[in-house]
Amino acid sequence: MDSVQVSARAPDVTGDTPGSALGLQPRPPQADAEGSLVAERERIARVLHDDVMQAFAVCLLKAQLCQRLQGKKEYALAAKELGLLEDALNETIDRVRDLTATLRR
Repeated sequence: MDSVQVSARAPDVTGDTPGSALGLQPRPPQADAEGSLVAERERIARVLHDDVMQAFAVCLLKAQLCQRLQGKKEYALAAKELGLLEDALNETIDRVRDLTATLRR
């Protein structure tokens, strides 16, 4: 069996910054700004996925339904679904406008 050597050296406690006794270095302000930027990008990605992409997925399903209805010659129902698709697209456009206006602030 191999032996493991453990150093009993005490950490350097001469530093005057918080965490220096543990060998931690303070984060520069730029690193905090970069972390905030990354967090904001992740939040935006979640909003885009949870809201906008889901709305587009619904629109895609409605468009596919309209194609199937046309194939079955159910034109009146297809026309009704196209109207609902138009409404869903207009709502999605409004959501994207609201989101971009919020991001510009």
